[in-house]
Amino acid sequence: MKEGRIRALVTLLPQRSALLPDVPTGGELGLGKLTITPWAGFFGPPGLPQAITAKLSQELQNTLKRPEVHAQLVQQGFEGYGMSPAKFTEFFRAQYDAFGATVRQHNVKFE
Repeated sequence: MKEGRIRALVTLLPQRSALLPDVPTGGELGLGKLTITPWAGFFGPPGLPQAITAKLSQELQNTLKRPEVHAQLVQQGFEGYGMSPAKFTEFFRAQYDAFGATVRQHNVKFE
């Protein structure tokens, strides 16, 4: 894209990308609610003690606030923010449910 050999037509992000501010979203082009939200998260084993979960969460959020870490994430197109374990659980459930609904709505079959 930087060399001009290809051109981005649409992004499936919920909002325009900071890396591609001139590229419209699918919603802007009338493609409905189809979006892809890039995210990453950490999962622990069932029954992980709350104190360990809280400590890991806090250290991860501290790491994400480091300027050099944040800069690398932004350069790769990520926002690079952390959330509490409870908020992440809500976020994950919403993503999981939305993906499932899209699969059912469009009768997607996995092989």
